[in-house]
Amino acid sequence: MLVKWLGKESGIKGWLIAIIGGILSSGPIYMWYPLLSQIKKQGGRDGLIATFLYNRAVKIPLMPLLIYYFGWIYAIVLTFVMIIFSVFQGLIVEKIVEVKK
Repeated sequence: MLVKWLGKESGIKGWLIAIIGGILSSGPIYMWYPLLSQIKKQGGRDGLIATFLYNRAVKIPLMPLLIYYFGWIYAIVLTFVMIIFSVFQGLIVEKIVEVKK
């Protein structure tokens, strides 16, 4: 089911799943590699995997600490910028992989 949502024809839904999944994911990154590898083998898009990995940097449990030290505006802008640039990063990865094929 995940491969269907993250496959070649996923569209906006795939990008949203990659963003939200990356933000909500927890634990060490190496535990996610087998799942991401399986998704890629079954036809998942490289850009969505890159977006997922990029969004792991947005940490919900650390958000109160970020807000405490830097304020609401900074926390919201930083989170928004990281989410937007994760999509750009995913698109760049797709173009690089496309050129290599």
